Amino acid sequence: MKTLFRSLFLIPIFVLLSLSLSACGFHLKGALVFPSTMRLVYIKSDNPNAQFALIENIKSLLRANHIAIAQSENQATTVLSLSNLDKKQQTIAKSGNMQSGTYSYTISVDLHAYDQKSGLAYTIPNQVSASQNYQDNATLLLSTASTLAVLQKTIFKDLAQQILSVLSKAKLASSAKAS
Repeated sequence: MKTLFRSLFLIPIFVLLSLSLSACGFHLKGALVFPSTMRLVYIKSDNPNAQFALIENIKSLLRANHIAIAQSENQATTVLSLSNLDKKQQTIAKSGNMQSGTYSYTISVDLHAYDQKSGLAYTIPNQVSASQNYQDNATLLLSTASTLAVLQKTIFKDLAQQILSVLSKAKLASSAKAS
């Protein structure tokens, strides 16, 4: 009797929890589904040295989703172009002694993707950005530099995931040729 009551009580609770989680946008992380034209992707950059970590994160995620990486633009079925990597720090709050505070570190990058064969552009957002808030104390030696280095790695991973999510939802524009 107790187990029957428990199961009749718990099942609706689990159903409500799962419905509320899906309603707020939560979903389990799984493999993304990409357009069939994105079989072989070449990533080009206006500043490969500054964007190296981001590019490597994107390549790793593409491989994990069974997308091959082209060694040259001519080999690729899709070209992903990254440009204008921008890093910004913003003060959110300062302590009374002005030696510690809360800051926001944001990195953004411009995106453009097109089908190599047809020359048609993919309809994707022109820019993605990711940010992290952090605490910093000016009295600690090398505090800011080491904090930003760790944050940058995390933000590049977030940006790469956002870029792959954007690419998985991309559609070829009907007539706008890539420039």
